[in-house]
Amino acid sequence: MEVHITPLQKRVLGIIQDSPRAANDDAMLTDLYWHQYDGWDDSKSLYYNLSRISPSESITRARRKLHELGLITYTEDVETARYEEFKKYKEEYGR
Repeated sequence: MEVHITPLQKRVLGIIQDSPRAANDDAMLTDLYWHQYDGWDDSKSLYYNLSRISPSESITRARRKLHELGLITYTEDVETARYEEFKKYKEEYGR
């Protein structure tokens, strides 16, 4: 069965294939995405850049979907840390 993914998901997948550590690190993934696809320009102001980039939430949502589809994997230590954060959130907020 062929899996259909969005253009953003394809770009995120490409970044992770080129830099596998980005699958485990949202900050790294977002930085690479903004520089590679959104044209982040270090010589411009923060406002200029932020007004033109993809939301970090969209990028990390694409990464989560790729994981859900089985197209990327996380390292075991990252899986454990994310699960622990989930449990902590659930206990704190009762959800």
